[in-house]
Amino acid sequence: MNKNGETNIFSYIVPIILVLTVLLLIYNFSTSAPLNLGKSFLNALGLGEEVDFAKQNEVAKNGFNDFIKVLRQCSDYKDTECVCNAPLTSFFRTHLITITKNEIKVEIVKDKNKITMSKENVENGACYMAEDSVSAMNLEIAFDNKGAYIPDTGPLGTDFFGHTRILTTDNIYKIKGNLCFITNDFKEKVKKCSK
Repeated sequence: MNKNGETNIFSYIVPIILVLTVLLLIYNFSTSAPLNLGKSFLNALGLGEEVDFAKQNEVAKNGFNDFIKVLRQCSDYKDTECVCNAPLTSFFRTHLITITKNEIKVEIVKDKNKITMSKENVENGACYMAEDSVSAMNLEIAFDNKGAYIPDTGPLGTDFFGHTRILTTDNIYKIKGNLCFITNDFKEKVKKCSK
């Protein structure tokens, strides 16, 4: 109202226009098919598709068994400097593969807690090849929508510097008795392992 007791029409129209604009933006955001923004918006609100974690875990466990089988086969080859193709495509962002000198295990990660799904004794798998060098250490391999990676930790243990990606095919380098994961920046051309 102004001084004369009359109502200003803009005090009603502006809020209505703002509300309609926000509703229109939300509608467009939720129905934009090319980028699937609608699904991500609904998932962010907890209204999206349900993820079947039990099925994902079963797929990961079977994939882990296949992965271990290939590692053992690779280890048995007589060739000493060659590559093997160990499948890492059955894992999801909720899974983590942890590798020490004598053991490999797959874990479910939720809220920074880890639950071991399966573990196997496999020797000399805790290394990876990057560019032209070998890094031997205990490894953790995580997964996202782009595939497997080794998290690079920065200050205070945060994933500050990004990820070191692991190749999707021909991703294990057998060298001097070690089974090393091959990163995407490895430049050397190596023959495939054979019996």
